[in-house]
Amino acid sequence: MKDALRLLKDKKLRHKERYTSLGYQYVIADNINFLNKDDWSELTKNKTVFMSLAYLQVLDAHSPKNTEQRYALAYQDGKPIAAFVFQLAVISGEQLVWVRLFFNDPKALKYQLVTDFH
Repeated sequence: MKDALRLLKDKKLRHKERYTSLGYQYVIADNINFLNKDDWSELTKNKTVFMSLAYLQVLDAHSPKNTEQRYALAYQDGKPIAAFVFQLAVISGEQLVWVRLFFNDPKALKYQLVTDFH
């Protein structure tokens, strides 16, 4: 009985936490150039090249046909605290081909994704 009561209390607390505002504000964009460049650079400087403005601008201009990017900045008390990059991809059965992988089982056939970058 004690375990059931503890589980119910825990579940109620987790539910409350999920629906409690964290006090963050978000800016979400379809193009990296729509976001505040200074805020983005401040958060991503000296990090991976894949978060750099230069790389993301090239990605926006030349991404594969089946992908779209989304970007977000999170703020707390008006200060940037986090930068996010999301990539949406549409993958169809035509993009999958059978390939023979010789690593463990030479008879094994597996799918490999083939992307069209044109």
